[in-house]
Amino acid sequence: MKQIAFFLLLTVLVGCKTTNDTGNVIESTDAATFVLELGEDALDQSMIADGTLSCSGCSVSLESIAGKPAIGITTDQEFSDGFIDLKKLYGYPINFREADYLELELYVPKDSWITALKFNYKDDEGNFGGCHEIANNFHGNYDRWIKVKVDLKEALADCKNWVGDKSPIPNTASLSLNPYNTHQADSSAIYVHRIRVGNDLPAGDFVAALSAKPDTITSPFVMDFEDTPHFRQILAYRGFESSGQAFGKNKFGNPTNAVRLKNSNDVKRKFTCFLPMFDKVTGSPVDFTKVKKIYFDYYLTEESDAFEDATLFLTGQHWGQILKDSSAIKGFKTGSWERAEIYMDSLDLRLVKGEVSPISEVYELRLDLNYLPGKKNTEMWMDNFGWE
Repeated sequence: MKQIAFFLLLTVLVGCKTTNDTGNVIESTDAATFVLELGEDALDQSMIADGTLSCSGCSVSLESIAGKPAIGITTDQEFSDGFIDLKKLYGYPINFREADYLELELYVPKDSWITALKFNYKDDEGNFGGCHEIANNFHGNYDRWIKVKVDLKEALADCKNWVGDKSPIPNTASLSLNPYNTHQADSSAIYVHRIRVGNDLPAGDFVAALSAKPDTITSPFVMDFEDTPHFRQILAYRGFESSGQAFGKNKFGNPTNAVRLKNSNDVKRKFTCFLPMFDKVTGSPVDFTKVKKIYFDYYLTEESDAFEDATLFLTGQHWGQILKDSSAIKGFKTGSWERAEIYMDSLDLRLVKGEVSPISEVYELRLDLNYLPGKKNTEMWMDNFGWE
């Protein structure tokens, strides 16, 4: 009887561990460590059926990819959440703040437009938040399994809550795999075979988790949206956003790649905008006292609702200072490719936030199409965005 009691106590002390001959590993020795490695047993789909895996804005699958069982997240949304119920797996929440590292084994197909993976964290009280990219070094590593290791002390240094006031990270009941999908006209996928969190440094053959950041500081500058390694670096760090973003070549007779801005009365999207973040595009903010004009080519479809003009914002870091011209561009034409030019000396820029103008150190530019109430059915394609 004493031997049985000792065995039960030892089981509690070492935590939760489940392994079997088919390779499933579901293991945690304390609240700061866990391993989830999928084996063939995962393919019975029970983790989806019992709610251990779920998705918001995406679909979740369990399938064999290039010889390994994996969690698949497929989405046509910019961001979505593939949830893993850690509390259900291990019996208690995980404290990511007490862990030192993350090891991740993942697979990104070459035709996928997912360019980064973030984690979001959710506790039992409903607090929900996340941080910067966990991994985005996918270009050049497509169509193969790669292992990355992440310093969690560094990765969790700058995080935000999306819901609630209390950080969920020390008490994570559900972990979200949060892929960034840059092309929202079609679905893209990412696959995860193994997640390991702990305090001892992992050994193995690892690929750098994060891509090199763009550093092409130049003026004049033009972004032509061609699918080059530099452009993939920009996408890896979400260097720009456009509403309903998608990419397309040979759109309406344009031979090169262009980016889409799209809105509709049928969706809740409030803005129809294009927003480049200069420190993620060129490597540094831009001194607009030295810029003569901003320009871009555009094609506005004939089916788009009419609008009169567009608002231009030039902002400091984290939007702490904002310059605004509510009618920076007028006279948009439909049904043909046109060149829009914004001359800096023609703008009526007003400082609407902050005390000091950010004009000599602009971190972000935002162009908002000013649609009329109830008339936001808009599709615009943009190419050759730049300044000189």
